Amino acid sequence: LEAHAPQPAGPARVLVVEDESELRSTLRRIFEKDGYDLMTAGSAEDGLALLESNHFDAVVPDIHLPGMDGTELLRRTRERYSELPVILFTGEPDVHTAIAAVEHRAFHYLTKPFRAKELMAVVGRAVAH
Repeated sequence: LEAHAPQPAGPARVLVVEDESELRSTLRRIFEKDGYDLMTAGSAEDGLALLESNHFDAVVPDIHLPGMDGTELLRRTRERYSELPVILFTGEPDVHTAIAAVEHRAFHYLTKPFRAKELMAVVGRAVAH
């Protein structure tokens, strides 16, 4: 039995914050294939600017970003948008980022490499939340 991500009524808008352009492109293809309206940012600062000027149903930042990291982006997102689901992901999981994720109520903490189906299932639950 396979679990499918719930489909958004209209296209749900998701913000992905990832500094590696190749991974941003891959994530764009995955999200758009599943019918999401995706916006991307290459830094946490750019992600915050997009949060200020757009409505999002979920935010998916990498933890390791240049300048401000994903856990700080999560903290700042919580200050302004307390209920917006934030799904952190990282290729270098550690106890400090996991603790920060819990403290600031991350919706989920994914470790790379992750499968597209796994990511989309988590995002689908976050958007339905």
